[in-house]
This record gives sequence, structure tokens and C-alpha cells, in this order.
Amino acid sequence: MAELGFVGDGPNSYQIWLGGTPNQTQLAKPFIDKVKVQELEKVLEPLFYYWKRMRQSGESFGSFTERMGFDKLEKMVSQWKGMNTSKYTLKVVAGEETYKALRKLAEAQGTDESELSAEILHNYVKEQRIKGPA
Repeated sequence: MAELGFVGDGPNSYQIWLGGTPNQTQLAKPFIDKVKVQELEKVLEPLFYYWKRMRQSGESFGSFTERMGFDKLEKMVSQWKGMNTSKYTLKVVAGEETYKALRKLAEAQGTDESELSAEILHNYVKEQRIKGPA
């Protein structure tokens, strides 16, 4: 029933369980084995980051992990490069259709719409510099 659980599986090593729900309708399942204490943050940080950014309204952590699926979560963890710590922030306004399409694409790529938007803008600006003014 725990949304997140740790089970010792060796000296300074844990198995991480995910997916239980607060209302006890879903039990947690083993997600990753043999995670050393020193590596726990490398697994948990991306999981919490994406839950905060991609969860549905009122969605618990356990329900989020179940909806995303372990394959996608494992990809998120393995591709995690840390949070963007740029000192520059840009707010982009998009129509509902564009936003929904961007969110769907971001979910399919195992990222969030902010990171995908930043990547798209970066690539566009880079391409324009190469081409030069029209």
C-alpha cells in the first residue's frame, strides 16, 4: 500500500518499490533492485521532479508511477541530467491545442513540456544562427 518503499537487499543497498495508492486499491511493486545508499538521490530526484511537473490534478505519487509505467520511469531515471539551473527564465504563451500537443509529445519522450520547449527553442535559434538572416 506504500506509494514509495525501500526494502534492504544487501549491505547499504535497497530495492525501491513504487505504485501503491493512498486508498489501498493498488499495492506497490518492485521498481529497481540493488540501489546503493549513495545512489538513492539519482533515482528519486527525477521521479519526484517528473511527478511534480507531469502529474494530473490531485494525482498521488503512487497513481502517477502506475499511470506512467515502469518502462517510462526507468527511461526518465536513466536519462536524467539534473534539474535545469539556468539563471534565465522565459515564459512562453501557447494556445490550448499547441500546449496539449506539446505535453503529449513531452510525455512520449519522457520529459516535461518546459524542458521540451527549451530544447525546441535552443535548436531553432541554433539553426537560425547557422542560416543567417533571411
